[in-house]
Amino acid sequence: MEDTAKPKRVAHVRPREQGDDLALFNVMTAQYFVVNEVGREIWNQCTGDRTIREIAQEIHTTIEGAPSFDEVLADTIELIEDLKNKSLVTV
Repeated sequence: MEDTAKPKRVAHVRPREQGDDLALFNVMTAQYFVVNEVGREIWNQCTGDRTIREIAQEIHTTIEGAPSFDEVLADTIELIEDLKNKSLVTV
């Protein structure tokens, strides 16, 4: 997946708080996908307006003790690919 892609949340997903985590319920498949605090931040930024690179840069600069930008970018791409494969975002 290119880091210039602009992921966007789909309308048929209902997010629910679960402590520090966020459960994403896909009403079309009746399946949950749970993300941690960083995943929640990535999810919140999947508006279709920002590139994956921009999202990763925001995570890298705001999360205390974040690994290198390259690691954050790779992890962001991996999560967005998972979200896409589970029909939670479009890219």
